Amino acid sequence: RVFINGKCIGGGDDTMALEKRGDLERLLREAKAIVDL
Repeated sequence: RVFINGKCIGGGDDTMALEKRGDLERLLREAKAIVDL
């Protein structure tokens, strides 16, 4: 299972699906796990 900001987003396959749809980066940015320097 993969958690972002305390929320389970699913497993590895779900995480890859989010990446392919372009949603993973958005979720990581919202969780402040990625920041622009």
